[in-house]
Amino acid sequence: MAWSPRAPGHDAPWGRLGHKVERATTGLLGLASAETALELHRALDLDRRVQQRPYATVAAAAGVGYVLGGGLFSAPTRRLLGLGLRVAAVALAAEQLRLLLSHHHRGTR
Repeated sequence: MAWSPRAPGHDAPWGRLGHKVERATTGLLGLASAETALELHRALDLDRRVQQRPYATVAAAAGVGYVLGGGLFSAPTRRLLGLGLRVAAVALAAEQLRLLLSHHHRGTR
């Protein structure tokens, strides 16, 4: 069994030390995360972007949340990508057919 500050059979001082280390680490990570988030907010100029393009900003945030939440490798994503590829293939084939017909039409005149 792995040692943890809360594991039975260990002296109480180690348990208190473990709790103190855990609280300090959590506090430092929280502070670093808050500073990093503020720096990112400033670097991306989010206030201006939200004012200028609110729907695009919400869509981007939803996309980032979807990816970070593990949705990138899910079944709905595979279906959406498959549908997107089929639509793109149809659009490409239609464009190529249009070009072929326009070249053929010009050649017969």
